[in-house]
This record gives sequence, structure tokens and C-alpha cells, in this order.
Amino acid sequence: DLEAKIEEFRSQINSFDIPVDGLVLKIDDLSLRQKLGVTAASPRWAIALKFEPEIAETIIEEIEVFVGRTGRVTPRAKLKPVQLAGTTVTYATLHNADYIERLGVQVGATVLVSKRGEIIPAVEEVVSKGNGVPYLFPDKCPSCQTKLKIEIGVVDRYCLNPQCQERQIQSLIFFCGRKQMDISGLGEKTIRILYQEGIIRSFEDIFILKEKHQQIQEIEGFGEKSVQLILNGVNSALQKDLRRILPSLGLREIGPAVTDILIKQGLNSIQKIFDFVDQNEAIQQLQQIHGIGPETATEIHNQLRDSKIRSQINRLIQLGLNFSVETPNLLENLEQVFSGQLWCVTGSFDNFKPREKAMIEIENRGGKISSSVSSKTTHLLIGANAGSKLQKAQQFGTTIINEDQFLQLINR
Repeated sequence: DLEAKIEEFRSQINSFDIPVDGLVLKIDDLSLRQKLGVTAASPRWAIALKFEPEIAETIIEEIEVFVGRTGRVTPRAKLKPVQLAGTTVTYATLHNADYIERLGVQVGATVLVSKRGEIIPAVEEVVSKGNGVPYLFPDKCPSCQTKLKIEIGVVDRYCLNPQCQERQIQSLIFFCGRKQMDISGLGEKTIRILYQEGIIRSFEDIFILKEKHQQIQEIEGFGEKSVQLILNGVNSALQKDLRRILPSLGLREIGPAVTDILIKQGLNSIQKIFDFVDQNEAIQQLQQIHGIGPETATEIHNQLRDSKIRSQINRLIQLGLNFSVETPNLLENLEQVFSGQLWCVTGSFDNFKPREKAMIEIENRGGKISSSVSSKTTHLLIGANAGSKLQKAQQFGTTIINEDQFLQLINR
């Protein structure tokens, strides 16, 4: 019956108004869902089923390798441009050295390329190897030339040099990114320029840019307005709290979901987290928290006890970053007035800076938060400059609440 239902759905996907790349299969027995539970990333009672992607044939013109913020070295293929799933594809991921060797990928090879999840182009198969020579994965970092860590049975290659220039740049790009600290004006291009000029080499340097504004303005392409945009972005970042800052540090396994779990356990400041991991049997205690497994518990423990990481966090605190978050007093027993409601928050507010504080108020009263407006969204909280989300909400007939109305709803 399940196979028949999947095939029935697959036969209809071309008639939908949006691209569809698969289904999510869920166990519908609620008691069984409860037994299976969830991890920090996903429920154990649901799994994604991807349909076979569209395939195109092209030729590999070059193989490039890049090092990321964690030191992982990733290869990609530069392709002879080909049309695939409505776009022109010129690059495709090759995953790792083992994948290249297993497929027999080399420059000049004719390959089949797909768009996995309708998004990421990937080399799927070698049709013909052509006249090239077998590709040899580099044994040194493409950025700092440090010998890569290569272990038997491990497919990924890593640069372990913490001073590697590209690793540092990628860490800065991640920290300033929209989903992390969201610092306006500090995109990849700007970060690379300021790194090369020696102005930004660490997270801490970002928060002393005001002292270097004159030096930045002397760089070609940087005027007074662009520098002010950066400084405004930095000031905005100083308004963020532990919920946003801790995941932005790029520590292994400590992302937004794990940070939220720790906060809900009452660890709502970095000092409380430090005290917790300093306890005897802290790893075992972490594993007892719902949503944290053995690997995550070990990473939290080891990294947040590391003296270098602690020193960096303490320097950021001295520069004005808020490594704590306001949480409600559970003794107040807040009425769950938003239970069963799905809220989206947009715009800027007088009483909620950053606006994540408004989201916390909603969640503390039983509501759920969505990052976008859909037909399932019940309420849209709007501030100044609400933008396209307001228009969508009006189309869906979503209940629209302004800041004054919201303050009344939460009795503030």
C-alpha cells in the first residue's frame, strides 16, 4: 500500500505549482512516535524519501579543492556548462577523495550530473574517462600547504592548522552570516579584503572596528557610507544574546538546536554552562538531557572546557557581547495563551531588540515559530518595515498583530 501511494504521488509531481523532489514518510502511531523520540536534529519517526533527480551529461574541465572553517578539504568539479533542472550548471560537488577514486573521476571525463534535492549539483557517474590522467587528491592544504590529516578508513581529509588563512576566513564568514550574527556589510568579499589588510583576523577584531574606521575608509572601494553600514551591523550584533552567539562560534555539534536545549535546561548563561561542564560526570549528565546524544555530549564537554575557547569567549564578553539570555521565571506559571498557534515575526520593534525576544515570549506561552508565512501560519507579528511577509499574510488571511496589540496579549 505504501509503495502504491508513493508511486501515485510521483506520477503527479509535474502537475504541482512548485518543484517537488520527494516525500517525508512518518509513522502515524503517536505512542510509537513517543517511544522512538527525537535527536537534536530530527525525529526518529520520520524519514525523507527522495525521488530520482533529473540527469544531464557534460565534461569535467577542472577539479578544484577548498578548505572550510573546520579544516575539511572538499573537492568540486568545474564543468562544461549544461542545462539542468531549469538552471545552467558549471560546478558540481565531488564530496571527498574516496568518492573521486570510487567513481574514477578525472579531468576530461564525461559524467552524469544531477541536482540533489533540486539544489546541489553533484557528479553521479562517469560515462567515459576520456584522455586525461587519474586525479590525485592533494596531500597538502590548498591554502597553507600544511600536510593533510589522512586516516585509514576515513574518507575526508583535514587541515589541522588553526592558523590556516582560509580556515580563519571561512570561520569569519560563518560568524557574520545571515543565519548567525547577521552583520550587515560584512559579506565574504569584504571579509576577505579586511583580512588581507590585517584589520579582521578574529571574532574579537570585528567588535573593535569602530577604532579602525579611518583605516578602513582608506582602502579602495570603502567610503564613509559603506563603513557606517558595517559599524551599524556590528552594533546590531551587540544586541544579540546567547541563543544567537553561541551557535555562531562554529563549535562542533553546538548549533541552534543544542543551544536551545541547554537554555531550556536552565543553562541560560555561558557561566552556568561552564559550571555545568566542570562538574564530575558532566558528560553523563549531558547525555541524560533529552535530545543530546553521546557524541554531542562529549563535544560540548571537551570544547567548553578548552582554555583557548574559554579565553576567546571571555574576550568577547569584555567587548560587550551578551552570553546570556532572559528566560521566564517558571514559578510565574505563564498562561499558555498561544497554544496551538503558529507565529511568524517580521520587522523591527521598540520593545523587542533583537526581535528574537518577541519569539521567546511567544514560545514561553505555548506558541510555535515559523521563519516564513504559509497557509498554516495563524499569526504574523509586525514591526516597522514589515515587507513581503505582511503581503503574504494578507493573501492567506493570517491574523496580523502589531507591537501594541502584542504587548496587551502578553500583559506587558
